[in-house]
Amino acid sequence: MSYSKKIENDLRNKIQNGFYPKGSLIPKQTELSSYYNISRVTIQKVLENLKIEGYLQSKTGVGTLVREDFSPLDCKVEEFGGTTKRYGKFGKITSQIISFEKRPVELFEQEKLRLKGTGIVYDLIRLRLLNDEPFSLEYTIMPTQTIPGITEKVLEKSIYQYIEIELELKVGFAMRRFHADKADAYDVKYLKTKVDDPIFEVEQVVYLQNGQPFEYSQSRHCYDKGDYLVTEYR
Repeated sequence: MSYSKKIENDLRNKIQNGFYPKGSLIPKQTELSSYYNISRVTIQKVLENLKIEGYLQSKTGVGTLVREDFSPLDCKVEEFGGTTKRYGKFGKITSQIISFEKRPVELFEQEKLRLKGTGIVYDLIRLRLLNDEPFSLEYTIMPTQTIPGITEKVLEKSIYQYIEIELELKVGFAMRRFHADKADAYDVKYLKTKVDDPIFEVEQVVYLQNGQPFEYSQSRHCYDKGDYLVTEYR
């Protein structure tokens, strides 16, 4: 990662964590240039990127301010690795297990997870809470042969930490589909939404570094729990 990207990430984190509160002025370009020991031209590019992402805005005669309408829960679309990894910096992540069972794999799951023949999968539903407030509702399917040993104790914490630390497996990449939906009965009950409130759903298949899929899931979020940001390069 280039030094300018590290600076961009540092400033973004400081905005998200409230070091620079909403509506506040950030330091002048000359001050940031001196602090990070980098050229003012590079600082300008960093600030422009954060403006494009919706974190900052310029005000004539005043300077560069943190936008009032950004959500601290925004994250980049390429970021993945589980809810705890993405959002743990914003507070305490906890889990409520709604259902957890092992069962035979279904045909469409075989296709998603590239499983041959019969097999057993974990079928689980978890409510994830951020600082004790409902944040997302996760429906997850994982093959037991690929990810052995999942228990309720694991589910109460972070599955990804278990995979990477206990099983010593490397997570590679994810294929995601984003779409809007209306709240269903589970959303109303667990996410505390209203009937027909808009819901943002992320459907994904996640792969290990060796290319083996190990997760097929849908994660449902209230419409006001942050955005996914996309940056494209040419």
